[in-house]
Amino acid sequence: MARIGYLAGGPKGFEFFERMHARGTVAFVSSHPVKNLDADPYGDVVRLAEKHGYKFVPHDQLDPSLWSSADVVFAAGWQFLVKDAPETLVVFHDSPLPRYRGFAPTVTALVNGEPEVGVTAFKPIAAPDAGPIYAQVRVPVTYPARIGDVYRRLADAYAEAAMQVVAMVDAGKLVGAPQDESRATYSIWRDEKDYGIDWSWPADRIERLVDAVSAPYGGARTTYGGEEIVVDAVRRVPEMKFEIRQPGKIWSLQDGEPVVVCGEGMLAIVAARRLDGRPVHFRFLRRRLGE
Repeated sequence: MARIGYLAGGPKGFEFFERMHARGTVAFVSSHPVKNLDADPYGDVVRLAEKHGYKFVPHDQLDPSLWSSADVVFAAGWQFLVKDAPETLVVFHDSPLPRYRGFAPTVTALVNGEPEVGVTAFKPIAAPDAGPIYAQVRVPVTYPARIGDVYRRLADAYAEAAMQVVAMVDAGKLVGAPQDESRATYSIWRDEKDYGIDWSWPADRIERLVDAVSAPYGGARTTYGGEEIVVDAVRRVPEMKFEIRQPGKIWSLQDGEPVVVCGEGMLAIVAARRLDGRPVHFRFLRRRLGE
């Protein structure tokens, strides 16, 4: 069985390592902290390595001399350039390449309402996420879809793709297929501003945003009474025809759930909290969210 080195970052990296570590010989594992998560799994990677006696190397102490100890090096959820990367480096990207190259592909795909997401194992080259493909596994999505649930399903897809690569390595035939550049699309980086809800969007798109940036991410944001709040869950309610449509206004309070006018459709806010974690109780009707 192949000797495998792991570069495992964030929730995807930990889930991947957790599923894969017993399926071969672990040459080493490395990880790095990730910001803007409810719970950073960096410590989980360290503890899992210590529990099984695996060699753990912090990301800032990686040395190219490590590469020779592994037949293949897997990078999943990794956010750093790999210095003097070995020919055996295989990168896992959570999209069906060549679509959604770049940053946060799963979040972007869920906001867009894609019918499937996926995992691609490929050989890195100078152009981002454009190298030859070793393996690809697609995962169908039905909505509403919370990002945590999708990531758990993607972790299984990561492991499935990895085992296809391991079989190639064991057979001495690690050869990838070129990507079709005519089908390439890109997902741009996201920051704190991208958590903000734009109430002029259609209700279904807002619902997908709320679900796509839910745990382990920080949650969708809006303002209520001048205070920034986190919207954790919404549900669609029947549409109403307004003579003058004004997205962001609360139309009614139904059992404490504000029903908000969107660019198209309407949403009830099922759960919301302040930035310090205290729940928000909606008591006032005449409020405009997002201002």
